[in-house]
Amino acid sequence: MLLQLGDQLIRNENIAISELVKNAYDADASRCLISCVNINDSKKGKISIWDDGVGMTLDTVLNVWLEPGADFKNKLLEEGEQATFDFDFIRPKRLPIGEKGVGRFGAHKIGSKVELITRSSNAPKEIRIFIDWEDFEANKYLDEAGIIVEERKPELFIGDNHGTQITISGLKQNWTQKMYKDFVEDVVTLMSPFDSDDSFTPSVELELDDKDRESKWKQKGITLEDIHRAALWEVHCRVEGDAITMFEMKFKPWEDIDVPSRMISLADIQKDKKDKIEVGRGSGEMPEGVNLTDKGVGTIEFYAYVFDLDSDTLRFIPEISPQLKSYLAKNGGIRVYRDRLRIYDYGEAGNDWLDLDKRRINNPVRQIGNRNILGAASLDRKSSRGLIEKTNREGFVDNEAYKTFADAVRYVVDLIGTVRIKDKEAIKKVRSAGKKVTEKRVVDAVEDLKESLSENLAGVDFAGKEGFLRGCVVQLDEIEEQYIRMNEILLKSSNMGLSFGIVVHEVDKRLSRLRGSIELPEVDIDNLRIQIEGISDIVKSYAAIASTDIKQTSVKKAVDVALMNVEFRLKAHKIDLIRQYANHQDTEAKLSLNNIVGVMINIFDNSIYWLNKYEIEEPKIFVSLKEYEHEVGIVIADNGNGFSIPFEDALQPFFTDKVIGGQGLGLHIASETMRMHGGKIIQRSASEVDELPNEFANGAIIELILKKER
Repeated sequence: MLLQLGDQLIRNENIAISELVKNAYDADASRCLISCVNINDSKKGKISIWDDGVGMTLDTVLNVWLEPGADFKNKLLEEGEQATFDFDFIRPKRLPIGEKGVGRFGAHKIGSKVELITRSSNAPKEIRIFIDWEDFEANKYLDEAGIIVEERKPELFIGDNHGTQITISGLKQNWTQKMYKDFVEDVVTLMSPFDSDDSFTPSVELELDDKDRESKWKQKGITLEDIHRAALWEVHCRVEGDAITMFEMKFKPWEDIDVPSRMISLADIQKDKKDKIEVGRGSGEMPEGVNLTDKGVGTIEFYAYVFDLDSDTLRFIPEISPQLKSYLAKNGGIRVYRDRLRIYDYGEAGNDWLDLDKRRINNPVRQIGNRNILGAASLDRKSSRGLIEKTNREGFVDNEAYKTFADAVRYVVDLIGTVRIKDKEAIKKVRSAGKKVTEKRVVDAVEDLKESLSENLAGVDFAGKEGFLRGCVVQLDEIEEQYIRMNEILLKSSNMGLSFGIVVHEVDKRLSRLRGSIELPEVDIDNLRIQIEGISDIVKSYAAIASTDIKQTSVKKAVDVALMNVEFRLKAHKIDLIRQYANHQDTEAKLSLNNIVGVMINIFDNSIYWLNKYEIEEPKIFVSLKEYEHEVGIVIADNGNGFSIPFEDALQPFFTDKVIGGQGLGLHIASETMRMHGGKIIQRSASEVDELPNEFANGAIIELILKKER
């Protein structure tokens, strides 16, 4: 039965660990540390959850922790300080989050061996428990399974220290980087990001024998600071009884958006001078009567960051827009917190509990979808007794209290969607005007920089000054020339409008940064050179895909030319090449030979880089062709570790996970080049590629699809 409790009531490892963290919260802990050691190896790995809470007495261990479904927490919740028990325990000050007394058995979901060490705040000894869940599988009855319970002189909680540590080993599987990343995100979101109370703070530590892998796993993506900066609206709202009693919504446009900020209060939206705004049902419709207090929901404190993910708007923040969209796709929506701790699985991808995405389809201008909002509906544990958690820890029981709660939150989101329309219209006007002047702005900036260089370096003496200035002017002239060429050609293609807007903004931003560097009291010449070369590389890269010499060309010839260009590098890095395409019949496709060769060289370069980076034994690259009725595919695969970031992110401009070198343009330019040809670049799985050897199954597999002539 205990094994079934762990397997059937707890969906995954993240929820299992979160339940143990909630136990730390219930024990009045101020700190909770989750240590992950060698979790990539199930045999060596272990996960420890340590806290500095009140700890457990021997009676508590025997009568509560080892008793499935004990009503200990529920009794504390029901009776509070008046609750009495016939065993010794340390009474926590916090109201318990857990109710069913089964969360701790989720440890079985993680690993087969569990060691618990605990010491209560007034005990001279600590208690150690060891459970091997495999004994439960081997024995029919509970008393036949080997459970070690012992008291001992403190070895972990020494001196006046007290608390609990649970260590799980014999992991059920080898953890991957993605599993660890998702787990860390879940721990971070376990506490409401809108609540500044730091009375309880969980954190995660990672230790792997492979330090390179450890460093890679620890790499941070988008931060909460980035999220906060990217949000155009911040909201704080309070719902009490049958009314919104407080509403504050701040519109904070980015620096490059020439629109004034504003604060919208409850008074601003009560134009009819009503004393309160009623909580509504459906899509903002005023209800006959919904009362949170009557249904046992209590007060809702609602916080949110709201985003505009329109492509033309995101071009103002190109440095984080790909990560932002990826993050919101997974984490967007409204999460629910009770006494600061998260209630799963509201806010999880795929759980549209408020029907936000469904309703947005019918009214995309006014309605807010899950990807447009990162919100938290916070509840008080004591006053929200009508909301009952399901036994499997995935949401509330679908009773009247829950329906009323959902209606209230849904109405708040609808209200936000209505209020922000005015700001969206203002942004739209700025975007439309910006499209007409942005191109000129970059050219003018280049001209100004040439004059600024001469003026600001007039009194600076350094070796090779004359040659440096001459070289800078030449490069700036080339930037202007290539930029104008790119402008003329790319803007003719509607498919390229977004990418060009992003590049314009990036170039403009770098030119502004260059101007600031030139005007510093002490000019760093090497830094100026690096900045100018970086801008030049970006403009040249995009100008190169503006070629219009698309014609019927042999696909095999294109592959041969690309491989000829990287042949020396393949040999230098001892990479074997499997020319599977040579066994296929040649066909012609509509392509620009130089551009498509450039795309393939970029992909080969990436494979060479990562095969070398991860020191793959016997590195190989596989090239083949795939025939379709009106298209032909060029398949390129390597036997490395595959993509370390989502493929859709890798296609975004200025998005790269290369620690050294690379501006995050290669695959984006490849994608844009394929679009200019009416084709596409896609990621494939091994099962989708005929003749692909098994050793390539975990590597990066890309297919370039080109149009045949009909």
